[in-house]
Amino acid sequence: MKVKTWIKTLVGFGVAASLSVSCATKPVGAPQAPEKPALIPADTFGGTPPMQPPLEEPPMPIPLEPIPAPILRNPYVVAFTASSCFQGNLFLYDDRIKDVYILNGAVAGLFPPTWGGNIFLTELNPQLFNDNKILFEFLGHIYYYDMLTEERVEVAFDGWCGPGGARPSVSETGLLLYKDKLGNLVLKPIDGIYLTKSRVITKVAAEIEFNNYEPFAPYLGVYDFTHFHVCSTLLDAQISADGNWVVVNIKGKLYLYDVVNPQLFQILPLDAISLAGGPGNIGHVAINEDGSLIAFTVFSGYSERLLILDRVTGLIDTAPYANLGNIGSVVDPISDPYFAGGWLYFNILTPGGYRVWRYDPETELLTGLVILNNALGELGSDVTISDPLL
Repeated sequence: MKVKTWIKTLVGFGVAASLSVSCATKPVGAPQAPEKPALIPADTFGGTPPMQPPLEEPPMPIPLEPIPAPILRNPYVVAFTASSCFQGNLFLYDDRIKDVYILNGAVAGLFPPTWGGNIFLTELNPQLFNDNKILFEFLGHIYYYDMLTEERVEVAFDGWCGPGGARPSVSETGLLLYKDKLGNLVLKPIDGIYLTKSRVITKVAAEIEFNNYEPFAPYLGVYDFTHFHVCSTLLDAQISADGNWVVVNIKGKLYLYDVVNPQLFQILPLDAISLAGGPGNIGHVAINEDGSLIAFTVFSGYSERLLILDRVTGLIDTAPYANLGNIGSVVDPISDPYFAGGWLYFNILTPGGYRVWRYDPETELLTGLVILNNALGELGSDVTISDPLL
């Protein structure tokens, strides 16, 4: 009897437990709420917080490459030669203080004792660079004179000794350009090891050979072209201050040579009739600091023009030099244009000799350098910033 009662008690307890569980559980079809994971602080039981995705950093701006400052030559200081009565010397003119310096140390010791004269100093073709060095040539040898250390350094000995000389030109980066004894145009660093190997611009040499085979018929009875067409003397060239461009006149044709990417372009396929109004040719050339402006002379008959080509716009401007010199001369009335600091220097022939003028292409102002031109006196003297002949 007791056993049956105990069994009934267990059965009743199981039924009650099942009913309580079934009543506490939600129906199967009821929607289930999403369970959220419990957030455990970092310091609870020594645990670590869950890994969080890294924050995306804003993109870093790409730094702009700095624009290099243009390499400019000093526009106020000019190296020049002056001669009178078969005597001459090398000078330096500073337009800021209006003074002229004579550089006897630059040419000291170049003359053998038997010469006794400085007649050859009129063909030095001087050029100021780096504000303290003067490049010049003497009988095929090319030197520069350091005014700070008062040293003369020979940088080439194979320059052209014919009419016009080697016509050296140097960039502010130290790249030397000149015509060698074979008539080729060469480049070399000016401050390398002594007698550093020179690099012949072969494209210019090939163009010279090609043009030498072309017949040339001068306009007889009007202009004497002889000193422009002796061997390869009709080769005038200058290098820009940044050392990237070389402007070349090859037998009356204007070319531009890219030093960085060696290429030779003919940039002005116009003849002298279009530029000067008659048969003639292009003479002297110059290039500014970054190669954007090119100055050149054009002669035709008894007239000559100084023109400025803007490579950006393609326009050709003219320098207002009328009534400044003896335009009717049979030699170069206008010669040796040279850019410095945006200004254009050039020689002009007057009844009293060559004089130097300065032209500002932006303001179109023309300035006569009076003190420079009177370095050796007004009468019977020639003042040139370079050799007037090619």
